[in-house]
Amino acid sequence: MKLRLAAALLALPLIAAPVVQADIFEDAVKAYAANDHAIAFARAKEAAEAGDSRAQLLLGTLYLNGEGTQRNVAEALKWLEKASEAGEVSARYALAVVYRDGVAVQQDLAKARDYLERAPDHTGAQFILAQMLAAGEGGPANGERARMLFEEAAMAGHPDAQFSLGAIHAAGLGVPVDEAKAADWFRKAAEQGQPDAAYNLGLMALEGQNLPKDSAAAAKWLEIAAKQGLPEAQTTLGRLYLAGEGVEQSDEMALSLFAAAAEQGEPTAHALLARLYLIGRGVEQDVTRAYAHYLFAKRQGLDDSEFTEAAGDRITPEITIAAEKQVEEWLSAAAR
Repeated sequence: MKLRLAAALLALPLIAAPVVQADIFEDAVKAYAANDHAIAFARAKEAAEAGDSRAQLLLGTLYLNGEGTQRNVAEALKWLEKASEAGEVSARYALAVVYRDGVAVQQDLAKARDYLERAPDHTGAQFILAQMLAAGEGGPANGERARMLFEEAAMAGHPDAQFSLGAIHAAGLGVPVDEAKAADWFRKAAEQGQPDAAYNLGLMALEGQNLPKDSAAAAKWLEIAAKQGLPEAQTTLGRLYLAGEGVEQSDEMALSLFAAAAEQGEPTAHALLARLYLIGRGVEQDVTRAYAHYLFAKRQGLDDSEFTEAAGDRITPEITIAAEKQVEEWLSAAAR
């Protein structure tokens, strides 16, 4: 996992450091933005050793990511801690992520939560803190405070927080169920590209749930989620292309989307591919491959009885052996 802090660093004010240090730090950030990590590391180290806390944050991140230098977790933690002690809330956020996720260190949820508590002005930190409070990670659960932090982060424009707040209103977690509010927050998040929110909006538009029933609008939202690799969105959008619902009918697009979802193990996509290969729709008919997709979906709990009825006695012992071998290859590839 690589921490992504350079964009935030570009926006940091320069008044906290002497002019010479500020110039060196600016050079480091510009070099990082230009993917010249070796120069970024050298300039950040120079400014960090001179006491620039922003450079200490950048240097710690470079050590952690192994950018411009060999990865060195001990040095990363040292410099991030120095930046944290100097008041850099982004350093506290970075340290929290390191300890929460166990990034090359022993996972320590209590320590992660402590760093997050000390970053009240960092929207990303408050979002993660809300998640931990909701789940009772690193300390006692506090659903009410979690909801308040989700709301604060959502109001500040954090897309994942907006999605979470939408889910809270949709499920009525500590608040009355309000699907209109849920849709509003999902829309705010989806407009920033949040895939889960876009997927939910797509389903709501398909079903006419607190949104006008509109297949074209549904396809628009589903495409946002599908392009980011959400397998459920890829499968649902593929269905629309297969039926020509809200989009121009295209077997090719449907197959491409089903294949992308199936590569991630999405069982419905496998079941749909099984049907298409069985009848040769959009692809050359291949009963073995069809049966392999069917078996994969069945292993995930989706048994398509219509497929077995349609396949009938075409599923020979030889095809069964070949299909089972293909499923094992898919499972082995997914495990790597």
